[in-house]
Amino acid sequence: MRKSLLTATALLSSLPAAAFAQTNVVATIGMVGDIAANVGGECVEVTTMMGPGIDPHLYQATARDVQTLNGAEIILYSGYSLEGQLADVLARLADRIPTLAVSESAVPEADLVATDDEYGFDPHVWMDAELWSRTVPVIASALAERAPDCADAINQRAADYQAQLLALDAWVEATITSIPEAQRALVTAHDAFAYFGRAYGIKVAGIQ
Repeated sequence: MRKSLLTATALLSSLPAAAFAQTNVVATIGMVGDIAANVGGECVEVTTMMGPGIDPHLYQATARDVQTLNGAEIILYSGYSLEGQLADVLARLADRIPTLAVSESAVPEADLVATDDEYGFDPHVWMDAELWSRTVPVIASALAERAPDCADAINQRAADYQAQLLALDAWVEATITSIPEAQRALVTAHDAFAYFGRAYGIKVAGIQ
């Protein structure tokens, strides 16, 4: 019995600290959750509320969502009205749970695409890989503050991930440039590609 206990203790002590103290992160959308998971690594547990195919503008939080948000140690969302009505729930939670609007923190209004609707700005900033890369250090800083023992690893992963996004930006630009200028056009169902068109010199026509 004593030998079994000693063996179990040795095995437990050899596991990384993050296995016992992962930071519980809740992200509203996949784009934000993807950065948090890649940057946080084994130091975080990321739950993403909205999966593929869900329109964040129209999303309404369920009782289960509110429970998930209440259990978070930090909440990450895009901001600039992307999350629609969910923003009201996030505002109420911000009084007691660290809540960060990553796009609003990383991208100033001067760099946004203005719109004529009630929102004022197009919130789909991830369509420009360089612009979206600016959110990486913002998210990394927030995660490192919550998990200081992991700060060095988080910052290194953040630098690597941001470099990947900048490489993607260069690749997209080079690829679009290879298309004859007269044919650089994109027709899409939802008018969410303004940043893509502006960054890479392609004309975008949204049906909606």
